[in-house]
Amino acid sequence: MRLIMNVVRLENVSKEYRIEKQRIEVLSGVNLVVRKGEFLAIAGPSGSGKSTLLNLIGCIDRPTSGKVFIGDRDISNRSENQLADLRARRIGFVFQTFNLLPVLSAYENVEYPLLQLPQVSKSERRERVQRYLEMVGLKDHARQRPNELSGGQRQRVAIARALVIQPKVILADEPTANLDHKTGSSILQLMKTINNLVRVTFVFSTHDPRIMGMASRLVTIENGVLVQKNVAKRPAEESS
Repeated sequence: MRLIMNVVRLENVSKEYRIEKQRIEVLSGVNLVVRKGEFLAIAGPSGSGKSTLLNLIGCIDRPTSGKVFIGDRDISNRSENQLADLRARRIGFVFQTFNLLPVLSAYENVEYPLLQLPQVSKSERRERVQRYLEMVGLKDHARQRPNELSGGQRQRVAIARALVIQPKVILADEPTANLDHKTGSSILQLMKTINNLVRVTFVFSTHDPRIMGMASRLVTIENGVLVQKNVAKRPAEESS
């Protein structure tokens, strides 16, 4: 047996913005470890800093102070090109607005991130796209464009697109916000099934009590400070 690996680690991270002469502190002294295979929810009221925290983990933004590690890499001082490369190879994203390209089919939307990875051959691209479309239940909808799909189906395409790069972590920003209750529940169950099946780590920014209830761990943030890091259950250790 080998110990569970850390996928993300934040050490004393703070983030502030300046608007003219005013300094606005969004995060203050955040320490957080995300382990491989977790289904982690970050919850808090609007303006609490949870989306900023997700952006730092996703290498979309940089901390004002402190360190952010993706795996064992300190990304705090990486160049924009280095961060873009890291996002392309290691981090999947699922957004509440789906962010699909409307002129592309479901197949092409899922394939698109792989076109940025020249080491992935054409045959491997095809195999991965087909595998993940089937995993999210859209094998028979591969040639349809987003406007021909329901909201739930579009979110399934977005999940397959996040999975296709075989990331270390998938960041989901309010993934159920634009879905009705029944569809949102089915999307959550799909993500939990994928989490169990392929052991990819999920980190959610959410207001949704269903996500909080399903999470393996709930982190609560208020006014930029983590106020609760409650461990509900630990992911199983991996076999060597």
